[in-house]
Amino acid sequence: MFLTLTERSPLHDAIIVPPYMQLLGQDSDFRAKYGGRLSVVFHVAFLDEPSASLSVNNSIGELDLTNDHYSLSVRVIRLVDNVFSSIFYGLFEIIFSIEKVMQTDSGVYKLVAKNEFGVSEATFRLKVIRRKLQNCSFEEDTCDWANNCNGGGNGIGWLRRSGPTSTHGTGPQAGDRGSGMIVVIFFGSLGSSHFSLSIGLVSLCVCFFLVCLPRGLFLSADFCISFLSGYYLYLETNFPTRVGDKVCLQSPLKTSRRHPTTLKFAYHMSGSEVGCLTVKQMLYPTKPVVVKPLWTLCGDQGDQWHTAKVSVGPIRPYRRSRIVFEATSGGSLGDIAIDSFEFHY
Repeated sequence: MFLTLTERSPLHDAIIVPPYMQLLGQDSDFRAKYGGRLSVVFHVAFLDEPSASLSVNNSIGELDLTNDHYSLSVRVIRLVDNVFSSIFYGLFEIIFSIEKVMQTDSGVYKLVAKNEFGVSEATFRLKVIRRKLQNCSFEEDTCDWANNCNGGGNGIGWLRRSGPTSTHGTGPQAGDRGSGMIVVIFFGSLGSSHFSLSIGLVSLCVCFFLVCLPRGLFLSADFCISFLSGYYLYLETNFPTRVGDKVCLQSPLKTSRRHPTTLKFAYHMSGSEVGCLTVKQMLYPTKPVVVKPLWTLCGDQGDQWHTAKVSVGPIRPYRRSRIVFEATSGGSLGDIAIDSFEFHY
C-alpha cells in the first residue's frame, strides 16, 4: 500500500490509500521471441503486512506461479518503519518472468496487488514473435501445436507418450529417434551362479505387468529387457474412440512465405485396423476456411517408423495458413503415431 504524507505533519497525518503500482518505463506493450525468456518489471508501493498479496492473471484466469513456466520475484527497494503505528511500508520491485515463451503466451496480463485497504492493477500486453514454424520432436512438449476437432465429440485427441502403446500389435515401441533407456530386471538365478537383485515391489510390478508381459519381452526365465526411448504423439484407438473419429493437430498460425517450405515428418501406422493419416493446409482469411489436402495415407504400413515429405507452398491471395495433421480411427487394432517434424525453408 502507498503511504501519502501531508505537508503539515508528515508523522501524524499519514493517509493510507489503495496500492500504487506502475510498469517500469510506462511501457504496456511487449514483444518476445518464441522460445526466449521474458521479464517484466513493476514498481509497487504497498503496506508490508500479512494481508498483502500479489497475483497475475491473463485471459484464462489466475496463473500458477509455482510451476517452471511462470515466476514472480520481489526485491525490496526501500522499507520505512512508521514508529507511531508500528507499520512497515515501502517501495518494492516486482519481476514477472516467463521462462520459455510459447505462442499461447500471447495476450493481456494483469498484475494485481491488494490488501485490506484496496486493490491496484497494472496491465501489459504481450505479442510473441514467431516468423517460422520450428522443428519439433515432442521431447519436452508439443511445441505449440494444438489438439483440435474434439475427436468427433468424445473429447479424445493426440496423446504424447514415450515407450510402447497400451495394445500389443499396434503403435510403436518408442519414438522415431532419441536416447534410449534399457530396463533390465533379474528374476532369481543366472546360469550356474545364484544371486538376486533386490528392488522395490512397486518397480517390479510396473516393469513386469506394464512392460515385459504385454510385449512378451522375456529373453529367459531369469530376466526381461525393454527398450524405451523418445516421445511421440499418437491416436489411441481403444474406447472411447470409435471407428471414424478424427483427431487434429494444428500448427500455430503462420504468415505465407514467398517460397515453398518442405515439411519432413515420421509416421507409424501398424495394426489390422489402421485408419488414415492426412496432412492439409488451412488458408486464411476466408469464410469458410479453404482447406488444401497435401498428403494422405491409409492402412497398415508395418511395425516401423517411416519418413514422408510434403511441400507447403505460398498460396495467393491468402496471407496466413496453418498445417494440420488429421488421423481417422479405423478400429481398436490400429494406432497412428507421428514424430520428428522438420521444416526446410
